[in-house]
Amino acid sequence: MKPIETAARQVGHLLDMEQESGVEKYRFSKQRTIEIGEEDVAYPRLFDLSVSFERYQNNGLARNRAELYLRKEEYEKFLFLLIRHKHSLPTDYRQWQEEKASVVCMHLEAIEPPEFFAARLAETFQGFTD
Repeated sequence: MKPIETAARQVGHLLDMEQESGVEKYRFSKQRTIEIGEEDVAYPRLFDLSVSFERYQNNGLARNRAELYLRKEEYEKFLFLLIRHKHSLPTDYRQWQEEKASVVCMHLEAIEPPEFFAARLAETFQGFTD
């Protein structure tokens, strides 16, 4: 098995996400239900969470991307856990967010081994949902 295929397998396992493989880009996704609205008028809505990596290099580095949907009240806790994760964020990292109604779409990009990126996200989500 090629190193890129091994990395893709490990990323899918760490994130517990379905893999959609391409030639040079690997994408993983799952859906998450978020209650939208106020307590008395809330309704469930499905959002696609996606993680991908591309431009995998011989040294194991790749361009990683994630698009995550969180409730506004979840966003701060998620960000706190992400920043304080035992594996610090790489130097080539950026994030931004978009707010729509009561949901925050968080975009993350990093150049690092896909397994590191996936492990950090998986552990942050686990700490976040406990």
